[in-house]
Amino acid sequence: MADSVQKRYNIGLALLKLWMCYEVVMVHFWSLGTTNWKVPPGTWLIEAMRAYAVPVFMLTSFFLAAERFRRNDGAWLRSRFVRLVVPFASWSLISSAVFAALSPFSEVFKVTFRDLGYQLMLGTTKALGSQMWFQAVLIILTAFFAAFFRLVRPRHVAVGLLAVFAVAEVLDYTGLNKWLFEGFCFEVRNPLGRVFPMMPYAVLGLIAGTRRADWAELPAATRMSLAAAGALAAWFFIGCEVFVKPPGFYYCGLKMFAVAASLFTAFHFLPLERLPGCVHAGVAFASRFSMGVYFAHIFVGRIAENFLFPHMGLAAQTFKAGCVVFLLTWLFCLLASLIPCRWTKLLLE
Repeated sequence: MADSVQKRYNIGLALLKLWMCYEVVMVHFWSLGTTNWKVPPGTWLIEAMRAYAVPVFMLTSFFLAAERFRRNDGAWLRSRFVRLVVPFASWSLISSAVFAALSPFSEVFKVTFRDLGYQLMLGTTKALGSQMWFQAVLIILTAFFAAFFRLVRPRHVAVGLLAVFAVAEVLDYTGLNKWLFEGFCFEVRNPLGRVFPMMPYAVLGLIAGTRRADWAELPAATRMSLAAAGALAAWFFIGCEVFVKPPGFYYCGLKMFAVAASLFTAFHFLPLERLPGCVHAGVAFASRFSMGVYFAHIFVGRIAENFLFPHMGLAAQTFKAGCVVFLLTWLFCLLASLIPCRWTKLLLE
């Protein structure tokens, strides 16, 4: 029973997904430069991990979908595009409508048709929130790799994926990616400039995903050793500047890639299948809304910062504020999931 559960559901990855979701919220609602540039005691790990959440998400997304891509599953691919596009467009429209309604109360919520247009196009505006660039890039990379697996013969897939990896890194390290996109406005540069830096994570996920079933069969001691090695590697790559950072946009370079791969390894191989069923159920329930929190945290957080925090005596952009935004957004997703609508799951999960 435990082995079958492990094959269907990896509790380590669920924990990692939940943690990285929390880190994304802290990226946007915990600013170290607002008062004193000091990390509160005991929070140095949270501060250090904020940069690696999105790479982990991208790697995991393609890891879980690897076999479907390789089988050229057309029905699944159409379903995947629906699951990507619906929350991308819906949250843009919801945020725009609610912010426009709140704009008479605060300039923070002022939204223009230009903002909505760019948000619907590439998911990146300062008025509505820039976090949806990830979804825009995920849609672009899904289309790219769907075409890749249709055009490349199975025996050439491994070489082809490594070639994609190499081209993406060359574009980063030569500065060509920066040159291609730095002249565009923020709303275009921010998402499109990150397509090539995200490709290596997708490639690793697609390559590793083919071994998913085999890895689930490894003995617990072997998996524990791999998890420990991943944790040590993550610690090493975070603390040591082994790789040169290329000129370009955020998330580029081999350091972030190495840390994300190490974190994924550390959590994926954790032999947690023998934990009690209630623990599995609790982690599954808590991580269920990870993507919903990612989509909605700026929507919820800005409202909380402007209308709730002043009455709580809570300063915005502090560590405590970031934690409160995460909890409020998770509760918002939980309550929204109770709405009896078949589209709700697409928006929250």
